[in-house]
Amino acid sequence: MNISYFAEINLPSKNAYSIHVMKMCEALSNRNKVNLYIFKKNNNTNLFKIYNCKKTFTIKDFNLGKFSFLNRIKFCIQILNIFNVKQKNYKSELIISRSILSGLLMSYLNYKVIIEIHHELTGFTNLIFKMTKWMKFFKKIKFIFISKN
Repeated sequence: MNISYFAEINLPSKNAYSIHVMKMCEALSNRNKVNLYIFKKNNNTNLFKIYNCKKTFTIKDFNLGKFSFLNRIKFCIQILNIFNVKQKNYKSELIISRSILSGLLMSYLNYKVIIEIHHELTGFTNLIFKMTKWMKFFKKIKFIFISKN
């Protein structure tokens, strides 16, 4: 199975989010082809060594820098380019996303999506989430909620 994992992170980082994503990709890549898509990585470091992971999956970064709503939109556009423009025949059998916006977008484009959420929904993302949950494509998404609520 081909799995694409979307994560709004910069690597390397010492936060739990980045460690979780790298370890999940490593575990999933034991039996699947996994591609990890992230905001930015430091090309001068061996990420697999830093996170004590086997180099069994690929990492694609978009060099977007700091996190902002505008860069999150750019992240979605870059992902759209990869899945729909550059590689029209590309078929990911499953998309796992820690990025709500890109997960919703890919579901709208008829991809099987699992969105993993580790925080409360706030701001514009919460508004988008509430508006789209009544739309037909929303029923194709599986959610993993891991938060206090």
